[in-house]
Amino acid sequence: MKTVTHYPFQIRAAIAFCFYIVLLIPVQSAASYGQENKIEARVIAHDSYGIPHQLGHVKSNYDVKVTGSIIRTKLTQIFSNDENVWLEGSYLFPLPHSAAVDRLKMFIGDRVIEGKIHKKEIALKKYEKAKKEGKNAALVEQDRPNIFRSAVAHIPPNSEITIQIEFQHKVEWADSGFSFRLPTTITPRYSDIKSVTETKLSIRDGWQVLPGERSNVVSTTNDKPKNDLAIKVKLAPGYPLKSINSYSHNIIKTVNNDGSAEIVIAPHDARADRDFIIGWKPDLIDLPRAAFFSEASQFGTYGMLDIVPPKMGVVSNQKREVIFVIDTSGSMSGRSIKAAKRALLSGLNGLKESEKFNIIGFDDEIEKAFSTYSVTAKPYFKSLARSFVDNLVADGGTNMLPALTESLSKNKQDGFLTQVVFITDGAVSDEKSLFRFIRKNLGHSRLFTVAIGSAPNSHFMEETAIAGRGTYTYIADDSEAESKMKKLFSKIELPALTDIKITGQGLTDIVPKQVPDLYSGETLSIAMAVNDPKSKIFIEGRVGDELWKSELDIRHTSSDQGVATNWARSMITSLERHNYTGLSQERTKEKVTELGLAFHQVTPYTSLVAVDVTPIRTDNNKSVKSDIPLDKPSGLSISLAQTSTGYFKSLMFGLFLAIASILALAFDSRKKAVNAANTKNTFGG
Repeated sequence: MKTVTHYPFQIRAAIAFCFYIVLLIPVQSAASYGQENKIEARVIAHDSYGIPHQLGHVKSNYDVKVTGSIIRTKLTQIFSNDENVWLEGSYLFPLPHSAAVDRLKMFIGDRVIEGKIHKKEIALKKYEKAKKEGKNAALVEQDRPNIFRSAVAHIPPNSEITIQIEFQHKVEWADSGFSFRLPTTITPRYSDIKSVTETKLSIRDGWQVLPGERSNVVSTTNDKPKNDLAIKVKLAPGYPLKSINSYSHNIIKTVNNDGSAEIVIAPHDARADRDFIIGWKPDLIDLPRAAFFSEASQFGTYGMLDIVPPKMGVVSNQKREVIFVIDTSGSMSGRSIKAAKRALLSGLNGLKESEKFNIIGFDDEIEKAFSTYSVTAKPYFKSLARSFVDNLVADGGTNMLPALTESLSKNKQDGFLTQVVFITDGAVSDEKSLFRFIRKNLGHSRLFTVAIGSAPNSHFMEETAIAGRGTYTYIADDSEAESKMKKLFSKIELPALTDIKITGQGLTDIVPKQVPDLYSGETLSIAMAVNDPKSKIFIEGRVGDELWKSELDIRHTSSDQGVATNWARSMITSLERHNYTGLSQERTKEKVTELGLAFHQVTPYTSLVAVDVTPIRTDNNKSVKSDIPLDKPSGLSISLAQTSTGYFKSLMFGLFLAIASILALAFDSRKKAVNAANTKNTFGG
């Protein structure tokens, strides 16, 4: 007689789950490779009754004013609610990594509620208390030096609430030109905490922006960005303008009789899916070599100095080993990997036959063009290298540490200066541990970062270059890869100004404390407290065996706005940088908190909060939490089957384990059933 075995419920449920996963994989794979079966991303929230609602969206209006070296921006965020329920909006947004956020306003009808600065935990408590009491409230926090979060409580049904955030940062001055970058979206960060990230990814469509930290995502479909954007720039640099160019968007510009200019994004190109980048050049025969500004504040007088050292020396005779490191992770898919490959090949073409090189590609793992040692840049090896680069594919996670270990710590060539050219979008989450690793393992090598993509992690790229005693290059589009790499290689062929020391007479609290190496065409930026109207600053450095010194007499007028804010932000950055190099976390937190409260700035430990005094709601129902998604960076091909955490590999591995577990359970249940039957026969049951 044949016996029918009834497997336990757990086994049947597990089999059904595996069957579901098998059905799911082809759908996600189709979306990954651009086939017709696209996944339409509808990002929703559920209320306390389980009813789904569309998330809100944000309109961002930037009003930018450039005066001299200071950029002052008013960012107006309009939180819109198109549903019939009350919403709480939470929005992650990027800012320049040197931005000092120092003002918050919330607009309720005709009333304006000013935000106040508090320690981070106190600000959050005030916000949560106001939310519980049914009051309108707004909160601005810093998650990273270049990533902030705004939250707005109680957005009425089919209505909107407006907040305005003000911040300041500096004009970038390099290669005889000036520029600034305004990020508008975020490339999702990689985290190696796979279990947390994958759990969050399964909640709703999209890539986690900060895995394991925030629930905001970047939408998986983004043919038309959801969040509206408007940018207006008033450019008043204090000198006549020769040219104004946008490297990201189409613009409409008007030059006024007084030499200033007004710039707006062309309406058809107002997309929040890439960094907004503007550059300009002065119409001067003799370009400026230095600029000094000062401001008297309630805390004292502060100064800001930019100086371009003269070109010194000739192309170095030092033998070079160039290690190209290229990011081939999933976040580099689409236009970014094309630009990265083109940049690498351009750098490769510029190598002399006497120089040595190697190429390291990385995602979850690393792959080398030449497995053991670097090779000479002869035509045969260059040809092999080109084939290696052509075959690189962007997928998997952004695990940088093995690539950094390989490029900085292993197989150094005696008598060669190792220059590591690191090409990536910087989409990593654990930045601080990488900074520490670079500083600890750099030795005599130099590390140069090349940022790729429409929304790279500029904070990571610049801090990595500083830690690596190198420089930072940004390539927004593959069409400019060749020219940018040529400029980089001509720059690093010349000897750098090293061992830079800054001292002062009548000056204190000079930052940066540790000055990075300075390469040809770059500007040295210094902030300081000025104690004497007649002060002096002394700068010295070394170019090879040649000593360079400069002495500047400081005569300040104390009439320039924003200089004190710039000093405070520079000091905060310096303190956080010291934390990477040994300053205790407690001491860093104490000093940064003190500066944030005194200068009214948002920091990792201080936040701005605005609370209305009048309750707007009297019911006890909670608002639907709306983590508003960001627009997908332009050119990024988001793959659900190969996410930044290696989702597809993990999914298949998990499926394998599930099937193995089912078979083991089935075998165990079958064995128990047979044993029970044998026992019954033995005892005559």
